[in-house]
Amino acid sequence: MSKLLYSVAFFLLASCSATISPDLNGDWIIGDWVRISDQDSVVLVESWQKTDNGFKATEKVSSNGECSITEIMELVKQKNGWVFIAHPKENATPTKFKVVEASKNSFVCINEQHDFPKCIEYRLSGNTLFAFIGNDKNENGKTFIFTRQNNNLTLSE
Repeated sequence: MSKLLYSVAFFLLASCSATISPDLNGDWIIGDWVRISDQDSVVLVESWQKTDNGFKATEKVSSNGECSITEIMELVKQKNGWVFIAHPKENATPTKFKVVEASKNSFVCINEQHDFPKCIEYRLSGNTLFAFIGNDKNENGKTFIFTRQNNNLTLSE
């Protein structure tokens, strides 16, 4: 009887933990984040702002005097937890990633059905923001390194 009780308790705990989304306080991501690409003439800026239901970013690229929006990203609090929504300019529809881990200065998002990336991680260390994309949190992927700038930095469109 006790084995059955432990089995039921384990099953309930496992199913509860699978549906609970981590709490996310993303205020640390607010601001303008600048990345100088491998090509010196290309500058990428992610500008994160707080919204009524989470956070939103516009990614802009400046190259040889030309500036364009390349992606819109959102962190949105929904009924079932936090969702990261990526809408690159070249895609007709946005892609949603479930936030599966969060701490006071990082979050990890997963979408196993997406071709690439399946995993997105943002992590703050001092005034440096690390954004990782890959198919697994531990797999070799690509890490982008951003530096926090004054909140008045803008690239004109």
